[in-house]
Amino acid sequence: MNYNGSTVKREVSFACQDKLSNKGCSRYYRRLLKKLNYLVKIDKNQPDYLIYDVFGCKHSNPKYDKSIKIADFSENIIPDFSEADYAISQSHIV
Repeated sequence: MNYNGSTVKREVSFACQDKLSNKGCSRYYRRLLKKLNYLVKIDKNQPDYLIYDVFGCKHSNPKYDKSIKIADFSENIIPDFSEADYAISQSHIV
């Protein structure tokens, strides 16, 4: 909280890559982060967080090396944690 009692919002940037619908992904995560009281910016060059799927390899671009990578798979695919920092998947991770 700041001096006048209101909550300070944290700014966060993100991008979606390799999704079937990058626009749908961006809308979903933008709404989610706004509900969690974040100031949201979509940055396709150097995002804080990069959310990606299995439908391409753009997430491997070196410009995303400093981004926190989140694999968001709606399929039964085991995420590769040598590429992803975090993952959302339908697979059981062992």
